[in-house]
Amino acid sequence: MSRPLRLSLWTLIVLLVLGVLLVAGLFLPLLTVQTAESNPEYAHLAWPFLATFWAACAAAVVALGAAGNLVELAAAGRLLTPATQRPLAVAIGAFGLMAALFLGVNAVLTFVVRQNHPSIFLALLGLGLVCLAAALALVAARGQVARAAALADEVEAFV
Repeated sequence: MSRPLRLSLWTLIVLLVLGVLLVAGLFLPLLTVQTAESNPEYAHLAWPFLATFWAACAAAVVALGAAGNLVELAAAGRLLTPATQRPLAVAIGAFGLMAALFLGVNAVLTFVVRQNHPSIFLALLGLGLVCLAAALALVAARGQVARAAALADEVEAFV
Protein backbone atom coordinates (compact mmCIF):
# COMPACT_ATOMS: atom_id res chain seq x y z
CA MET A 1 0.00 0.00 0.00
CA SER A 2 1.39 3.38 -0.94
CA ARG A 3 2.08 5.96 1.71
CA PRO A 4 -0.37 8.55 0.26
CA LEU A 5 -3.16 5.96 0.20
CA ARG A 6 -2.45 4.93 3.78
CA LEU A 7 -2.39 8.59 4.87
CA SER A 8 -5.65 9.28 3.02
CA LEU A 9 -7.36 6.31 4.64
CA TRP A 10 -6.21 7.34 8.10
CA THR A 11 -7.36 10.92 7.45
CA LEU A 12 -10.77 9.63 6.43
CA ILE A 13 -11.00 7.40 9.51
CA VAL A 14 -10.04 10.27 11.84
CA LEU A 15 -12.54 12.64 10.18
CA LEU A 16 -15.29 10.03 10.51
CA VAL A 17 -14.48 9.48 14.18
CA LEU A 18 -14.59 13.25 14.76
CA GLY A 19 -17.93 13.40 12.94
CA VAL A 20 -19.37 10.61 15.07
CA LEU A 21 -18.13 12.34 18.23
CA LEU A 22 -19.64 15.64 17.08
CA VAL A 23 -22.98 13.98 16.41
CA ALA A 24 -22.90 12.12 19.74
CA GLY A 25 -21.71 15.09 21.78
CA LEU A 26 -23.64 17.96 20.23
CA PHE A 27 -26.34 17.02 17.76
CA LEU A 28 -27.99 14.14 19.63
CA PRO A 29 -28.24 15.90 23.03
CA LEU A 30 -29.66 19.05 21.41
CA LEU A 31 -32.16 17.00 19.43
CA THR A 32 -33.12 15.07 22.57
CA VAL A 33 -33.80 18.23 24.59
CA GLN A 34 -35.71 19.84 21.72
CA THR A 35 -37.85 16.74 21.14
CA ALA A 36 -38.58 16.34 24.86
CA GLU A 37 -39.70 19.97 25.09
CA SER A 38 -41.95 19.78 22.04
CA ASN A 39 -43.46 16.42 23.05
CA PRO A 40 -43.73 16.40 26.87
CA GLU A 41 -45.88 13.24 26.84
CA TYR A 42 -42.83 11.34 25.52
CA ALA A 43 -40.15 13.19 27.48
CA HIS A 44 -39.57 10.14 29.69
CA LEU A 45 -38.25 8.30 26.61
CA ALA A 46 -35.66 10.95 25.74
CA TRP A 47 -32.76 9.68 27.86
CA PRO A 48 -33.21 5.97 27.08
CA PHE A 49 -33.21 6.77 23.36
CA LEU A 50 -30.22 9.08 23.75
CA ALA A 51 -28.30 6.35 25.57
CA THR A 52 -29.21 3.91 22.79
CA PHE A 53 -27.92 6.26 20.11
CA TRP A 54 -24.77 6.89 22.13
CA ALA A 55 -24.22 3.13 22.18
CA ALA A 56 -24.62 3.10 18.38
CA CYS A 57 -22.07 5.93 18.11
CA ALA A 58 -19.65 4.01 20.33
CA ALA A 59 -20.09 0.95 18.11
CA ALA A 60 -19.36 3.13 15.06
CA VAL A 61 -16.11 4.33 16.66
CA VAL A 62 -15.16 0.71 17.41
CA ALA A 63 -15.86 -0.24 13.76
CA LEU A 64 -13.68 2.66 12.60
CA GLY A 65 -10.92 1.47 14.94
CA ALA A 66 -11.15 -1.97 13.34
CA ALA A 67 -10.89 -0.29 9.94
CA GLY A 68 -7.70 1.40 11.15
CA ASN A 69 -6.31 -1.98 12.16
CA LEU A 70 -7.14 -3.34 8.71
CA VAL A 71 -5.36 -0.39 7.07
CA GLU A 72 -2.25 -1.15 9.10
CA LEU A 73 -2.41 -4.85 8.24
CA ALA A 74 -2.76 -3.95 4.55
CA ALA A 75 0.18 -1.55 4.79
CA ALA A 76 2.29 -4.32 6.32
CA GLY A 77 1.24 -6.77 3.59
CA ARG A 78 -0.58 -9.00 6.08
CA LEU A 79 -4.18 -8.41 5.02
CA LEU A 80 -4.79 -12.00 3.88
CA THR A 81 -3.43 -13.62 7.03
CA PRO A 82 -5.10 -14.98 10.17
CA ALA A 83 -4.25 -11.67 11.91
CA THR A 84 -7.11 -10.10 9.95
CA GLN A 85 -9.70 -12.30 11.64
CA ARG A 86 -9.80 -10.29 14.88
CA PRO A 87 -10.43 -6.81 13.40
CA LEU A 88 -13.01 -8.29 11.06
CA ALA A 89 -14.79 -9.99 13.98
CA VAL A 90 -14.79 -6.70 15.92
CA ALA A 91 -16.22 -4.83 12.94
CA ILE A 92 -18.86 -7.52 12.38
CA GLY A 93 -19.92 -7.23 16.03
CA ALA A 94 -19.99 -3.43 15.90
CA PHE A 95 -22.11 -3.35 12.73
CA GLY A 96 -24.38 -6.05 14.13
CA LEU A 97 -24.88 -4.05 17.32
CA MET A 98 -25.63 -0.87 15.37
CA ALA A 99 -28.15 -2.73 13.20
CA ALA A 100 -29.87 -4.17 16.29
CA LEU A 101 -29.99 -0.77 17.98
CA PHE A 102 -31.40 1.10 14.96
CA LEU A 103 -33.95 -1.58 14.15
CA GLY A 104 -34.83 -1.93 17.85
CA VAL A 105 -35.46 1.80 18.28
CA ASN A 106 -37.56 1.71 15.12
CA ALA A 107 -39.61 -1.20 16.47
CA VAL A 108 -40.13 0.52 19.83
CA LEU A 109 -41.24 3.76 18.19
CA THR A 110 -43.56 1.92 15.82
CA PHE A 111 -45.10 -0.78 18.00
CA VAL A 112 -44.71 0.38 21.61
CA VAL A 113 -44.89 4.17 21.48
CA ARG A 114 -47.04 4.08 18.33
CA GLN A 115 -45.63 7.43 17.24
CA ASN A 116 -43.16 7.06 14.41
CA HIS A 117 -42.99 9.65 11.66
CA PRO A 118 -42.54 8.05 8.23
CA SER A 119 -39.23 9.84 7.65
CA ILE A 120 -37.86 8.63 10.98
CA PHE A 121 -39.15 5.13 10.28
CA LEU A 122 -37.43 5.05 6.89
CA ALA A 123 -34.20 6.61 8.21
CA LEU A 124 -33.89 4.10 11.06
CA LEU A 125 -34.85 1.22 8.77
CA GLY A 126 -32.27 2.34 6.23
CA LEU A 127 -29.53 2.73 8.84
CA GLY A 128 -30.34 -0.68 10.30
CA LEU A 129 -30.33 -2.39 6.92
CA VAL A 130 -27.09 -0.70 5.82
CA CYS A 131 -25.39 -1.82 9.04
CA LEU A 132 -26.78 -5.32 8.61
CA ALA A 133 -25.55 -5.44 5.01
CA ALA A 134 -22.09 -4.24 6.12
CA ALA A 135 -21.95 -6.94 8.79
CA LEU A 136 -22.93 -9.62 6.28
CA ALA A 137 -20.37 -8.36 3.75
CA LEU A 138 -17.69 -8.53 6.44
CA VAL A 139 -18.75 -12.08 7.31
CA ALA A 140 -18.19 -12.99 3.67
CA ALA A 141 -14.84 -11.17 3.66
CA ARG A 142 -13.82 -13.00 6.82
CA GLY A 143 -14.53 -16.31 5.11
CA GLN A 144 -12.46 -15.30 2.11
CA VAL A 145 -9.58 -14.21 4.34
CA ALA A 146 -9.68 -17.57 6.12
CA ARG A 147 -9.67 -19.33 2.76
CA ALA A 148 -6.73 -17.24 1.49
CA ALA A 149 -4.76 -17.91 4.68
CA ALA A 150 -5.41 -21.65 4.33
CA LEU A 151 -4.26 -21.58 0.69
CA ALA A 152 -1.13 -19.64 1.67
CA ASP A 153 -0.37 -22.26 4.33
CA GLU A 154 -0.87 -25.03 1.75
CA VAL A 155 1.46 -23.35 -0.73
CA GLU A 156 4.06 -22.75 1.96
CA ALA A 157 3.89 -26.39 3.05
CA PHE A 158 4.21 -27.54 -0.55
CA VAL A 159 7.23 -25.36 -1.27
